[in-house]
Amino acid sequence: LDLPEDSGVIIVNIANNSPAEKAGLRLGDFIIKVNDESIDKPSDIRKIILENDIRSGDILRMKIYRDGNIKFIKMKLGKFIK
Repeated sequence: LDLPEDSGVIIVNIANNSPAEKAGLRLGDFIIKVNDESIDKPSDIRKIILENDIRSGDILRMKIYRDGNIKFIKMKLGKFIK
């Protein structure tokens, strides 16, 4: 895939009207870091949220790779819906 990092998460699904969609994340984006912490799997993002007591309305900072470029995205968390 010619990715710039060995660890990260590729976005394969984005819910309509979700915080991810509103932040401008796209299918195929490769998330490298969340709040300056490297991630290897989607559950690492949840772990960062829980361990840092991040709540609805707080901002996650993401370092992503898209179309050959590194980008930084801020995503405002929404409420968790089961």
